[in-house]
Amino acid sequence: MTQNQNAPERPEFQPEMAFRDVGSRDQHLVSDALPESIKAYFSHCISRNPKDLLVHVQRLHFVSVSGDTTDIYSALLDLFIVLGSRGLPLRRTMLAQVSGQLKPEQLIFLSDALETGIDARDVIKDPGVSMLISGYSGSDNLVIVERRQGVEKGDPLQQAMASIECSDLEEARTILEDSLYSDRADLDQQHLLLEIYRKTEDKKHFMALYETFEGDSNPAYADWQALATHFGLTDKT
Repeated sequence: MTQNQNAPERPEFQPEMAFRDVGSRDQHLVSDALPESIKAYFSHCISRNPKDLLVHVQRLHFVSVSGDTTDIYSALLDLFIVLGSRGLPLRRTMLAQVSGQLKPEQLIFLSDALETGIDARDVIKDPGVSMLISGYSGSDNLVIVERRQGVEKGDPLQQAMASIECSDLEEARTILEDSLYSDRADLDQQHLLLEIYRKTEDKKHFMALYETFEGDSNPAYADWQALATHFGLTDKT
């Protein structure tokens, strides 16, 4: 049988530029290219086709030979991200092979993520040169510390108003309640607290504080009575 003259010619195989052996799909590469060129090649491949697990494995084997901790950690991060909660045997195997080359905190983080996997949007400390992370990097602890410092200092009314601006009515309520237990002279604080109770229909916390009043010694007692009526509570005598 003669070959169909109209059949298109088979295109020549384009070798992967990072490999000496044309067409090689070995997990361990042998190359005359400069290490930085190979790293750039892997970055390009993973960005273009992140689901190519063979490239992930090749990249990890290559950086493990170079011994660069950041590159090793980054390669593992990308493998964990692309697999998610799947591919546990592969993730466990690759982590075990390079565990001795990771920093203790990196090994702990990845070991803890074996069962659940890693999402690209997760907050990841020290992401290195990961190609697939799309979320926050670093730590959110500084935000928490600054917020707590703001709560601990200054006027309770200003702190509560700042919390309200951040849509945190629960924190504003707690600040004003703590202040009111020690000092009931500030009418502005009490009025703001009553407004929070009313807007959130928080009968439970209102009652807990209202029951501590003795007679009408509180200068804002009439306002508290009005809200008690709103909540259907029996007025104090």
